[in-house]
Amino acid sequence: MAFCTDYFPLTIVPFFAIFLTATLSAFFSLLFAIILINHLVIGCFNDMKNYQLRLAAVSNRVTLIIIN
Repeated sequence: MAFCTDYFPLTIVPFFAIFLTATLSAFFSLLFAIILINHLVIGCFNDMKNYQLRLAAVSNRVTLIIIN
């Protein structure tokens, strides 16, 4: 029993260190993935919006040319 109590901190510290490292690693990788997906989605939507605006401008120009 003395062996167990003497070396108890040595068994619990690496567990907490590994647990903390794994938790932080998972948290930051999840955060990075969310930021990356968010960036890609917003970029795609902005590109689509710009494309739609350009398409609308071109179609308005074509309509004006046809009317005139």
